[in-house]
Amino acid sequence: MAAAKQSIRAQIRQARQLRAHGELDDAIAAHAASLSHGAAQVAAYFPTTGEPGGQSLLPALSKHCRPLIPRTLEDAEMDLGWADGPLIPTSFGAQEPVAGGHAFSTCDLIFVPALACTRDGYRLGQGGGFYDRALVDVNAPVIALLYDEEVLNELPVEEHDMRVSGVITPSGLFWCNGTKN
Repeated sequence: MAAAKQSIRAQIRQARQLRAHGELDDAIAAHAASLSHGAAQVAAYFPTTGEPGGQSLLPALSKHCRPLIPRTLEDAEMDLGWADGPLIPTSFGAQEPVAGGHAFSTCDLIFVPALACTRDGYRLGQGGGFYDRALVDVNAPVIALLYDEEVLNELPVEEHDMRVSGVITPSGLFWCNGTKN
């Protein structure tokens, strides 16, 4: 199972390196911002190079809300801090808040990174399991941001893999079959 996931991750990472992102990221960010309109507390992420949403995501969300982004803790857990506060670079190539203390469970809407998803909501992440652990007790809709070709018919799935409620691609939002939100 791990080898199959690693193979898919490698293929998607390579495809992302070859893709021109500008307009695609703008479209993803616009769809995310539209969905976030009216939400009291929204969690997102700081996209690394090649990740859907790119440099457009946080500014687009900031027009409708004050987004929170993850901060990694010593025990491989995450909490959230304000995206517009002081940030520091991570070993993953992102930026994270210096201060946190907000829980994912307090959010009305959560945008998560992914490498791929199925239409029934199974998400393939980077492989660290950070989001799988952080989203266990969340009742808010969890939306993965992807490029259109990263929505796959099937993925290898393990018991701990958390499902997402929906997926945003440049083409728009779709809600996943069989999810709780």
